[in-house]
Amino acid sequence: MRILGILGVLGAVFAGGCAHYATVEHPPVVELRSIETVGVLKFEVPEGDPEIGEDATHRFIATVQRAQPGTRVLELGTKREVLAQIGARTLDPAAFQAIGKMRGVDAVLSGSVEVKSPRTGVNIAGLTAVRTTVKVDASMKAALHETGRGAMLWTNGASGTWNLGSVTASERGVGGGMADPVRKHAEIMAELVRVTTEDFRPTFSRRRVD
Repeated sequence: MRILGILGVLGAVFAGGCAHYATVEHPPVVELRSIETVGVLKFEVPEGDPEIGEDATHRFIATVQRAQPGTRVLELGTKREVLAQIGARTLDPAAFQAIGKMRGVDAVLSGSVEVKSPRTGVNIAGLTAVRTTVKVDASMKAALHETGRGAMLWTNGASGTWNLGSVTASERGVGGGMADPVRKHAEIMAELVRVTTEDFRPTFSRRRVD
């Protein structure tokens, strides 16, 4: 009996060792295949360089279309331009309905992006060293409304703080430096878009298959 028990345990271990895993794809939280055409308003910029609104818009569209190929997108222009065309003051349900009728879109994506002015911080290490750091705060928000009744279908956002560089002054001299502004801008925008669009991308998990 003892031998049979040992053999049973060894068999179970062997069987477990033979198990393998398969990668399972899960659909995105928001699927756009049911929406014929998505109208996109240029992202607003509450503070900072207004040109980053166009960059954010194009990055957002490109990311969504890579995640869900075949998504039809129509760029509508700025919020101000579109509101003037439909004779509205705010993006309320009636405005989304009017945009749908005027531009022939089934949903409207709107959003904003903000990169604030850099801020500095000073850290004194003992009596001989002073370290100055430069950081920037940035955020992004986006929402998707259907144009049938103007109801919100989805919303998400992202925010964070990025280091731009630091300089340390001590008895030994001055060291440190600043990041390349072009690369840092691209890094910030890529991360904001990645987090904000996560609901449009499929996810994957590992599942045991015996």
